[in-house]
Amino acid sequence: MLDLLEKKTDVITEDTEYGKMVVSVNGISQDASANLWWTYTINGEYAALGAEAQVLNDGDVIQWILTEF
Repeated sequence: MLDLLEKKTDVITEDTEYGKMVVSVNGISQDASANLWWTYTINGEYAALGAEAQVLNDGDVIQWILTEF
C-alpha cells in the first residue's frame, strides 16, 4: 500500500526497525513533541500492519490521519 501513497502524494518515510514509517504527507509532518503521528485506516478500521506490508483489496477505502497518542 505504501507504493500507492507514494504515487498519489508527496510522502516522506523513514526506515525503522519495524519497516518504513510515514513521517510526512503533502508537506504535513508528524510532530513527536506534540505526540502527533501518521496513522491510517482501511474501511474505517485502524490497520494492524505498517503501510509497507499492507495488502489492499479492490474497493478498500484508505484514510491517512495525523493522530495524537
